[in-house]
Amino acid sequence: MNQTDFIKATEHWLELFDEELTFLEVPLEHRPVDSAIKLMKYGIKDMSGVDPSWRTDFINTEWFACIVLEIKGWYENRYGETAFKPTRNTLSGLILHHGTPAKIQIPITRGEVEVEGETSWMSFPHTRHPAESIQSFFQHKPNIESLNQSILNSLNDSISDVVGMSRRVNLTLNMLDCSKQTIRDLASSTWPHMEDGIRKLLTFKKAEFTVSCWDFHLALEKTLKVFLKINDKKCHGHCLMTLAEEANALGLALPMSQVCELPFWKIASNRRYAEETVSALQAFDIYRKALKMMDHVCMQIPKAADLSEAKFLLKKPKWVR
Repeated sequence: MNQTDFIKATEHWLELFDEELTFLEVPLEHRPVDSAIKLMKYGIKDMSGVDPSWRTDFINTEWFACIVLEIKGWYENRYGETAFKPTRNTLSGLILHHGTPAKIQIPITRGEVEVEGETSWMSFPHTRHPAESIQSFFQHKPNIESLNQSILNSLNDSISDVVGMSRRVNLTLNMLDCSKQTIRDLASSTWPHMEDGIRKLLTFKKAEFTVSCWDFHLALEKTLKVFLKINDKKCHGHCLMTLAEEANALGLALPMSQVCELPFWKIASNRRYAEETVSALQAFDIYRKALKMMDHVCMQIPKAADLSEAKFLLKKPKWVR
C-alpha cells in the first residue's frame, strides 16, 4: 500500500483523532505520534505478518515508524509543514550588551550525545554549564573578540547570573510538590509574563517599555502567591509589600529593602496604559530585580523532584529522521 492508499483508508480515523486532540488542546507537534498510537489501539483490528504481540509492543518497530511518518505527512498537508518544524525549548533572558538590553536564549535542557544517531543524555541544569559559551546564548552572534577583558568578564558574569536564575525559577514552577491543580496552573502561568515583558522591552518603543514593567510585576506577584498558597495562606491583591510581608512571616526571608526598590503596585498597574515614560534601562532594572527575587522565592518552594543533578539517557525514536 502506498502513502495515498494508506491515508485514504485511515483518513476518517485521523479526522476523528484530530478533533479529539483539538478538544484536548494538544500541541500540533505532538499530534502525529498521538494519532498513530490511537490508530493502533482503536482503528486497526488486526495485522498479518507481524508479531502477535504488536498491540502492546509496537512503539520501537520499523513499521510503526513508517506509520508515524505517513500520518505526519497528513498533518503537514492539513496544517502546513512549518507547523511541525522542531523548535528549541528555551527561556528568554535579558542582559546589557554595550549598555543596551539584549536578548539571550537559554536552553531548558542540555544534551550530550552518547551514540551518534541513537542515544543521548539529557539534563535539566540549574546553573550555566561550563561548556556553554557566551556565543551559544545569542541567536545573532555578536563579535565578542573585540571586547577588552574587563567588559568580557562582566558580560560573562551577567549571562551566568541570568541563565542560573531563569533555569532555577523555571524548574521550580514546573516541578511543584503540590496536588492542587489551581496552584499548579498559577505557577505555569507565571513565567509567560517574563517572556511577554522581555518581548515588549526589546521592541525599543517607549510605550512598550512602560507596559513591560507590569509584566515583570505580575511575574513576581504570582511567584509570591504560589509560595503563599502552597503554605495554605490566602492572598489577594497586587501589593508586593503586603505579599512579601505575609511570605516572610512564613519564613521566606525576602529582604524588604529589595521589594521597596520596585514600583508601588498602583504605579506599576497604571503603567499598563503607558501614561508615563519609562526608559529601556529602567525597565531592564525592574526585570533584573524581579528575576532575582523570583529566584529567592523559588528556592523556598518545595519541588516534587530535584532534577538539577539528574541525567536521562534517551533513545532516538525510529520515526525521527
